[in-house]
Amino acid sequence: MIPALWPCTTPVVVLLLFIGTISAQNQSRDCTGAESPSSLQNWLQQTRLAEHFEFQKLRHISTSSDGKDDPTKKSLQLGLLFLTNETEETKAVNQFVDVLNQYQITNGSSLPEAIFYKLIHACDWPRGDALVDIYVLEDTVTVFLDSASREVVIRAISQRDTVRQAIILALIPNTKVTGSNQIPLKGPKLTDPNALARRIERFFENYFAEGNRKAHLDYPQFSLEPVESDYVGLKVAGVKRQVLPSDNYWEKITVSVEIKSVPDGQKLVCYLSGKYASGLGSRLPSEDNYAEIEESKLRGFTGTILRKLQDYIAAGAP
Repeated sequence: MIPALWPCTTPVVVLLLFIGTISAQNQSRDCTGAESPSSLQNWLQQTRLAEHFEFQKLRHISTSSDGKDDPTKKSLQLGLLFLTNETEETKAVNQFVDVLNQYQITNGSSLPEAIFYKLIHACDWPRGDALVDIYVLEDTVTVFLDSASREVVIRAISQRDTVRQAIILALIPNTKVTGSNQIPLKGPKLTDPNALARRIERFFENYFAEGNRKAHLDYPQFSLEPVESDYVGLKVAGVKRQVLPSDNYWEKITVSVEIKSVPDGQKLVCYLSGKYASGLGSRLPSEDNYAEIEESKLRGFTGTILRKLQDYIAAGAP
C-alpha cells in the first residue's frame, strides 16, 4: 500500500495517483508582477539551479470544491521545468532524483523545501497557501505544506498511461547527511507546545536588536508571523553587518525555522533569504534598491546563527 503523504526529507519520493487542489483565503498581495519572478529567476541563476530547472510561471490560482473559480480562495503557484535530455519518463525521473540527492549531499538539506521557502520569502506569502510544481516530462511533482501533518511534502502524478501509476524511487536518507541549516535539540519536549517556538522567536529578536545596539543603530524593523508549535517565521529590516561585513550596506533578512520531531528529541531546520542595499546614515533605502545576497554568504550566516540559537536554548534562556 502506498502512503498518502511523505515529508520531503524521508527516504523516498512517492509518485501518487492524484494531486489535491490547495486553496486559501484571498490575499491582498500580488506576487505575479515583474519583480518577484525576476527575483526567483536570479536565485536560480545564482545557485546554479538554472542548470537543472527553468522558470515557467508564477501565478495565482483560485478554485473551490466544485471546481469553479472562487475569488475568495487563492493560492500562489510556482511552475518549474526540470531540464533533461532524456525522452523516456523513467530515466528522466531517475535523473531528477539524482539532482535531489546531490543537492542534499552537498548542502545537507532538501532541495524541494529550499525552493518552496524561497518562493514564500520572495513573495512574502503564507506557506500554507503556496505550492511549487516541477514538471518532469509528463510527471508533475508538487511541493506544499500539508495541513494535517504540518510537513512540507511532495506529491507527484504520472500521466504516461491512461491509468495513472504510482512509482517509488529511493532517495538519500536524511539521517545520513547533516547541514549547516539544521541543528538537533536533545531532551524532552516542553509541556507548552508553543514554548520552544516563542523561545526561538525571542532569540532572533534579541540577536538582531543587540547587533543594532552595538552598532549604534535604531531598533530593527520586525515582522513576525503568528506563533505555531512547529514553525517560526519572521522578517527583519534595518540591520547591518549581519551577513555582509560592511557598514555600507543595509540588510533585510527573512527567516523560516521548522521544528521537527526526531527519535532523540527535536531538530530545527532553518531556511534563510536576504537582500542588501547600499546606504549611509539612518535612512533606509527604497525597496527597488535591494539586491539578493549570495547564497554562499547566507549559508555561512545560517550556520553561525543556528549554533548561537542552539547555545541559547541549551542555556535555558528566557
